[in-house]
Amino acid sequence: MNKELKETGERLLKFARKSFSCEPDAKKAADEIEKKFKFVLQTSREVTVKEKFGRGRKAKDAKPEKYEYFITMSAERDAVAVRIAKEEKSMFVIVTNDLEREWTPADLLKNYKSQQRFERGFRFMKEPEFFSDSFFLKKPERIESPLMIMVTSLFVYSSTEFIIRKKAEKPEQNPAESA
Repeated sequence: MNKELKETGERLLKFARKSFSCEPDAKKAADEIEKKFKFVLQTSREVTVKEKFGRGRKAKDAKPEKYEYFITMSAERDAVAVRIAKEEKSMFVIVTNDLEREWTPADLLKNYKSQQRFERGFRFMKEPEFFSDSFFLKKPERIESPLMIMVTSLFVYSSTEFIIRKKAEKPEQNPAESA
Protein backbone atom coordinates (compact mmCIF):
# COMPACT_ATOMS: atom_id res chain seq x y z
CA MET A 1 0.00 0.00 0.00
CA ASN A 2 2.87 2.35 0.79
CA LYS A 3 4.53 1.34 -2.46
CA GLU A 4 1.37 2.12 -4.42
CA LEU A 5 1.06 5.52 -2.73
CA LYS A 6 4.67 6.37 -3.62
CA GLU A 7 4.30 5.14 -7.22
CA THR A 8 1.03 7.05 -7.60
CA GLY A 9 2.69 10.26 -6.42
CA GLU A 10 5.45 9.81 -8.98
CA ARG A 11 2.93 8.98 -11.70
CA LEU A 12 0.85 12.08 -10.89
CA LEU A 13 3.93 14.33 -11.06
CA LYS A 14 4.76 12.90 -14.46
CA PHE A 15 1.14 13.26 -15.54
CA ALA A 16 1.08 16.96 -14.51
CA ARG A 17 3.80 17.70 -17.09
CA LYS A 18 1.86 16.07 -19.95
CA SER A 19 -0.08 18.45 -22.18
CA PHE A 20 -3.40 17.79 -23.89
CA SER A 21 -5.02 19.52 -26.86
CA CYS A 22 -8.44 19.89 -25.25
CA GLU A 23 -10.00 19.75 -21.80
CA PRO A 24 -12.12 16.61 -22.41
CA ASP A 25 -8.99 14.67 -23.44
CA ALA A 26 -7.22 15.79 -20.28
CA LYS A 27 -10.15 14.78 -18.09
CA LYS A 28 -10.47 11.43 -19.85
CA ALA A 29 -6.76 10.70 -19.25
CA ALA A 30 -7.15 11.69 -15.60
CA ASP A 31 -10.11 9.32 -15.26
CA GLU A 32 -8.02 6.49 -16.77
CA ILE A 33 -5.25 7.08 -14.24
CA GLU A 34 -7.76 7.22 -11.40
CA LYS A 35 -9.16 3.81 -12.38
CA LYS A 36 -5.73 2.29 -11.69
CA PHE A 37 -5.82 3.45 -8.05
CA LYS A 38 -6.45 0.61 -5.64
CA PHE A 39 -5.52 1.94 -2.21
CA VAL A 40 -5.24 5.60 -3.17
CA LEU A 41 -8.02 8.18 -3.31
CA GLN A 42 -7.91 11.30 -5.48
CA THR A 43 -8.24 14.39 -3.31
CA SER A 44 -8.06 17.18 -5.89
CA ARG A 45 -8.02 17.74 -9.65
CA GLU A 46 -7.22 21.06 -11.27
CA VAL A 47 -7.20 21.91 -14.98
CA THR A 48 -4.88 24.69 -16.14
CA VAL A 49 -4.72 26.21 -19.61
CA LYS A 50 -1.52 27.50 -21.18
CA GLU A 51 -1.50 29.58 -24.35
CA LYS A 52 1.01 28.64 -27.03
CA PHE A 53 2.24 31.25 -29.49
CA GLY A 54 4.41 30.82 -32.54
CA ARG A 55 8.18 31.24 -32.56
CA GLY A 56 9.84 34.50 -31.82
CA ARG A 57 8.63 37.56 -29.97
CA LYS A 58 4.86 37.82 -29.73
CA ALA A 59 3.04 40.91 -30.80
CA LYS A 60 0.87 42.84 -28.38
CA ASP A 61 -2.35 41.89 -30.10
CA ALA A 62 -1.22 38.35 -31.09
CA LYS A 63 -3.64 35.52 -30.61
CA PRO A 64 -2.39 32.14 -29.42
CA GLU A 65 -1.89 29.43 -32.04
CA LYS A 66 -3.14 26.77 -29.70
CA TYR A 67 -3.98 26.04 -26.10
CA GLU A 68 -2.43 23.31 -23.97
CA TYR A 69 -4.32 21.76 -21.08
CA PHE A 70 -2.62 20.36 -18.02
CA ILE A 71 -4.16 18.48 -15.12
CA THR A 72 -2.71 18.57 -11.65
CA MET A 73 -3.99 15.87 -9.31
CA SER A 74 -3.23 14.98 -5.72
CA ALA A 75 -4.00 11.78 -3.89
CA GLU A 76 -3.85 10.24 -0.45
CA ARG A 77 -4.28 6.78 1.04
CA ASP A 78 -7.86 5.51 0.87
CA ALA A 79 -8.55 4.44 4.45
CA VAL A 80 -11.77 2.61 3.53
CA ALA A 81 -10.10 0.53 0.79
CA VAL A 82 -7.20 -0.28 3.13
CA ARG A 83 -9.58 -1.40 5.90
CA ILE A 84 -11.59 -3.57 3.49
CA ALA A 85 -8.42 -5.17 2.10
CA LYS A 86 -7.13 -5.89 5.61
CA GLU A 87 -10.45 -7.49 6.57
CA GLU A 88 -10.44 -9.65 3.44
CA LYS A 89 -6.84 -10.76 3.92
CA SER A 90 -7.18 -11.42 7.64
CA MET A 91 -10.02 -13.91 7.39
CA PHE A 92 -10.05 -17.49 6.20
CA VAL A 93 -12.31 -20.46 6.73
CA ILE A 94 -11.34 -23.55 8.70
CA VAL A 95 -13.80 -26.42 8.61
CA THR A 96 -13.76 -29.60 10.65
CA ASN A 97 -15.83 -32.74 10.61
CA ASP A 98 -14.90 -33.57 14.22
CA LEU A 99 -18.18 -32.83 15.95
CA GLU A 100 -17.35 -34.87 19.05
CA ARG A 101 -15.28 -32.07 20.54
CA GLU A 102 -16.32 -28.51 21.36
CA TRP A 103 -13.87 -26.52 19.23
CA THR A 104 -13.05 -22.93 19.99
CA PRO A 105 -11.78 -20.78 17.10
CA ALA A 106 -8.38 -20.53 18.82
CA ASP A 107 -8.14 -24.34 19.16
CA LEU A 108 -9.08 -24.84 15.52
CA LEU A 109 -6.47 -22.34 14.36
CA LYS A 110 -3.77 -23.88 16.57
CA ASN A 111 -4.60 -27.36 15.30
CA TYR A 112 -4.60 -26.16 11.69
CA LYS A 113 -1.22 -24.46 12.06
CA SER A 114 0.31 -27.55 13.68
CA GLN A 115 -0.34 -29.52 10.48
CA GLN A 116 2.50 -27.63 8.86
CA ARG A 117 5.03 -29.86 10.65
CA PHE A 118 3.65 -32.96 8.93
CA GLU A 119 3.32 -31.24 5.58
CA ARG A 120 7.03 -30.41 5.73
CA GLY A 121 7.86 -34.12 5.79
CA PHE A 122 5.57 -34.98 2.90
CA ARG A 123 6.91 -32.03 0.90
CA PHE A 124 10.30 -33.74 0.97
CA MET A 125 8.77 -36.88 -0.51
CA LYS A 126 7.21 -34.91 -3.38
CA GLU A 127 10.47 -33.29 -4.46
CA PRO A 128 11.98 -34.49 -7.74
CA GLU A 129 15.36 -35.05 -6.07
CA PHE A 130 13.76 -37.80 -4.00
CA PHE A 131 13.05 -39.71 -7.21
CA SER A 132 16.47 -39.05 -8.71
CA ASP A 133 16.87 -42.78 -9.45
CA SER A 134 13.44 -43.09 -11.05
CA PHE A 135 15.14 -44.66 -14.06
CA PHE A 136 15.32 -47.93 -12.09
CA LEU A 137 11.85 -47.64 -10.58
CA LYS A 138 9.66 -48.73 -13.46
CA LYS A 139 7.75 -51.51 -11.70
CA PRO A 140 5.12 -50.58 -9.08
CA GLU A 141 6.73 -52.96 -6.57
CA ARG A 142 10.01 -51.09 -6.81
CA ILE A 143 8.26 -47.74 -6.29
CA GLU A 144 6.14 -48.95 -3.36
CA SER A 145 9.09 -50.22 -1.35
CA PRO A 146 11.03 -46.94 -1.02
CA LEU A 147 7.81 -45.03 -0.48
CA MET A 148 6.80 -47.39 2.34
CA ILE A 149 10.21 -46.98 3.93
CA MET A 150 9.96 -43.18 3.64
CA VAL A 151 6.44 -43.04 5.10
CA THR A 152 7.49 -45.27 7.98
CA SER A 153 10.57 -43.11 8.57
CA LEU A 154 8.41 -40.01 8.48
CA PHE A 155 6.05 -41.60 11.01
CA VAL A 156 8.94 -42.45 13.37
CA TYR A 157 10.39 -38.95 12.95
CA SER A 158 7.02 -37.27 13.64
CA SER A 159 6.34 -39.52 16.65
CA THR A 160 9.74 -38.78 18.13
CA GLU A 161 9.24 -35.08 17.55
CA PHE A 162 5.81 -35.26 19.24
CA ILE A 163 7.23 -37.06 22.30
CA ILE A 164 10.09 -34.56 22.62
CA ARG A 165 7.68 -31.62 22.36
CA LYS A 166 5.38 -33.09 25.04
CA LYS A 167 8.32 -33.66 27.39
CA ALA A 168 9.57 -30.14 26.79
CA GLU A 169 6.14 -28.72 27.72
CA LYS A 170 6.08 -30.44 31.12
CA PRO A 171 7.96 -28.68 33.91
CA GLU A 172 10.89 -30.66 35.22
CA GLN A 173 10.18 -32.38 38.51
CA ASN A 174 12.72 -32.76 41.24
CA PRO A 175 13.29 -36.50 42.08
CA ALA A 176 12.80 -35.76 45.80
CA GLU A 177 9.33 -34.24 45.09
CA SER A 178 8.07 -37.24 43.12
CA ALA A 179 8.80 -39.67 46.02
